[in-house]
Amino acid sequence: MMGNVMHSETPWRSSIMLGICFFLLLCIFRYEVLFFPPYWDSITGLFAEAIWLNEHQFDYYKLMYETPGYNLGGARDRLFSFYPTLQTLLIRLIPDTSLLLLINHLLSFGYASVALVAFYHLLRYQFTKDISLLGCFLLLGFPLFITQADALYMEMPLLAFSLSALVCTIYHRPVLGACLAMLAMYTKPTGIICVATLFVFNLIDLTVTRRQRRAACGILGICALLFIMQWFLYQTFYQEIDDAFRFMRGALKGFFRSMPDFLMLYLVFGLFTGLTLKYHLQEASFNIKSFFTALFKDRLNMLMILFLSWFTLFYMNIIIILPRYFLFCLPVLLFGLISLMVRYLKRTWIIRSGILILTGLFLYNLSGRLYSAYPKNDGFILERSLEYMDDMRLNIQLAKHLEEKYADTTIITSWPYIQMLVLPELGYVTKPLNAVTINGPLSYGPFTKAAATKDTVWVYGPNCFSGMYGYYPHEDELIETITKGERQVVIFRNIE
Repeated sequence: MMGNVMHSETPWRSSIMLGICFFLLLCIFRYEVLFFPPYWDSITGLFAEAIWLNEHQFDYYKLMYETPGYNLGGARDRLFSFYPTLQTLLIRLIPDTSLLLLINHLLSFGYASVALVAFYHLLRYQFTKDISLLGCFLLLGFPLFITQADALYMEMPLLAFSLSALVCTIYHRPVLGACLAMLAMYTKPTGIICVATLFVFNLIDLTVTRRQRRAACGILGICALLFIMQWFLYQTFYQEIDDAFRFMRGALKGFFRSMPDFLMLYLVFGLFTGLTLKYHLQEASFNIKSFFTALFKDRLNMLMILFLSWFTLFYMNIIIILPRYFLFCLPVLLFGLISLMVRYLKRTWIIRSGILILTGLFLYNLSGRLYSAYPKNDGFILERSLEYMDDMRLNIQLAKHLEEKYADTTIITSWPYIQMLVLPELGYVTKPLNAVTINGPLSYGPFTKAAATKDTVWVYGPNCFSGMYGYYPHEDELIETITKGERQVVIFRNIE
């Protein structure tokens, strides 16, 4: 069902050249971001922890027990991820900030290229070369994929390791796939979705030897046990975010309102799942035993259905859902879409045309034209598309302006501006400015004086962190407004 069976081709042929082509494409078309600093959550999370580790000589004990978590203004963000440590090592090895940013962006493009190559081989298992390659460009043209290729965060390496794990498993390398799934989980805890998918898949996949299946399930089972142990440890280290999980009361519905394209893809995948099950049920003449036998032989479709089922089950319980989280399931959703097109459009030229039209639609939406406008400077929403670029340029310009004009002035502001102004390792400023939040200095980074004077300036950008204060034209003295596109920041004095 769902296309020609092409799984006789190994996934390793020409992979390096294909990956290089994708990498060069990203470097050419996204060259502008190669020296961009981190943005939004990567500032307040990943890089805050990495800079703290660098300043405290990798003191993980102090990080665990004496440092506040992210939500309480501390530097601890991803305790069970190797990625902050990797960033710390890079900071130590590459003291030049511009070079550090370039290396990080090239790494991100590399992860994106690996993800695209892995997606090609997943498609190639079932479809022709041209359809598989066009499917990669469909993924490459999706706004969220581009923004996360730009971002110096953990979503793209998570995707690269997870898709690689799926590819190794589907091409009868389940042990390697299990190891890559473990790597995904220790990139970001949501990699447990990949672990759970492969664990169940290896239990039902009878096309590999029992020895391989046992070894793979052993590794994946250990991963699951470690995740459970870490979940209990979260109660110790992450007490401030206990409310992030509520059984069967997550925020999935709200997410679809802000990202209607994902709602459509979800509906399409639901149709794909229903038709796959119906096809095998009819083929088995409604005999349950024969149905499951045929279903287990439909390896790739079953793998994709299992993955999205685990993904949905996981996020049905998460209270805070950000657009970037859904990069993880985007290739699977697109697989369902391509499968339906191949099944129902039949003719190759029509299928090609359909994929190209959809790719054009995604590219048209690259700057969020088809999304409802978002008025605030909240990067966690803006990074759903290239909407974030105006905010990024604004932040760079703001930091440079403040360093040039207000280097000797106390600056009061909110997250993430405070981190941008006091952590030169991020690349926004060349030295720490005398900046504080309304509640005082940060609990990490260089200590700055908190005393306000008559020359103290306030910096206000409308975002979720700035709710404790604002700019009021009738009460405050406007100094200047910095604007980029739809985004703006106000510099003013409080004259009360």
